[in-house]
Amino acid sequence: MIPAVFRGVVFCLLFAFAVSGETLDEAVHTLARRVAARLAANEAPHVILHDISSLSGGDAARARTTFERALRSGSKRAAQTVDITLTLSRNIRGYLLVAELERNGERVEDMQPWQPDAPAPQAMHTSLAARIGWEQDTPMLDLAIAADRMLILEPSAIVVYVRGAAGWERPDSRALDGAPVIRDPRGRLQISGDSFTAFLPGATCHGSWSPSLDAHCEPGSAAFSVGGAEARFTPGRNTLEVHPRAVPFDPPDSWGDDFIKIGSGCARGEVLATAPGDRASPDSVTAYDTSDPRQPSAASEPADLPGPVLALWPAEDGALAIIRDPASRRYAAYNISVDCSH
Repeated sequence: MIPAVFRGVVFCLLFAFAVSGETLDEAVHTLARRVAARLAANEAPHVILHDISSLSGGDAARARTTFERALRSGSKRAAQTVDITLTLSRNIRGYLLVAELERNGERVEDMQPWQPDAPAPQAMHTSLAARIGWEQDTPMLDLAIAADRMLILEPSAIVVYVRGAAGWERPDSRALDGAPVIRDPRGRLQISGDSFTAFLPGATCHGSWSPSLDAHCEPGSAAFSVGGAEARFTPGRNTLEVHPRAVPFDPPDSWGDDFIKIGSGCARGEVLATAPGDRASPDSVTAYDTSDPRQPSAASEPADLPGPVLALWPAEDGALAIIRDPASRRYAAYNISVDCSH
């Protein structure tokens, strides 16, 4: 058995001489290969993130997602789940990734130091700002403002608020009879004059909000426009179907599930994308330059959000992000504005 003091000295030397210039994804994959060798064929990894480093929430969440995907990539159908704790830490020498696997009372650790090169100065010509516009206790899918009215699309209702002297007041709501009941619902709200259309997975609802509110739904997922591309919801699911030609770039692993193309303004053509992560972690939105479709590059610093993004939709001055705050358990709509003056 190697004495503990000797192991500590060896570890410090290894950490001090960690390979520089390695990306976070490369370090995560190196660690995942060692951990994967310890897993039995019938074991499915479940990764628990413990972040005590100075990495941003988006980078830490990306490391967890990349690690779990790498562990699962070669696995067959598994009958037993194994918890693996991925700890991210940092000291004066650099970062350290530690994977802990506990099985039958025995704990095994694998470690991977990470010492990235100092990033080269990058011209961030786009600046993002996230500002909360509305929050409520009940789930919401989309939000639109027209004159002195605010329309909110909920999973089974359309709600209209009127701007008064004391702020937004709730005068009316209508049930969307025929709206499908699915897990993690999504929906898109579009306004034309005094009329609105709500696009849902498996149903399309039409109505008017002035002078009075009414709505009726028909079965079928109609197509709608997102950033100039035609899309529709998959019936019975919350996934969005978009023609492959509408996404002429390769979404990298560092992106989350939601991304949109900016169709107008100073950042036209850039893409806003969420960070990878789960439904219980803070999120962020970053602008990317996709002029090289094989390797999109960050064009802005991340705009941090207090909860996971449930929906990301184009807006006139940037984007609208619907989130659920894990701390307050409330749903909120954030306006993501774009500024190119930097």
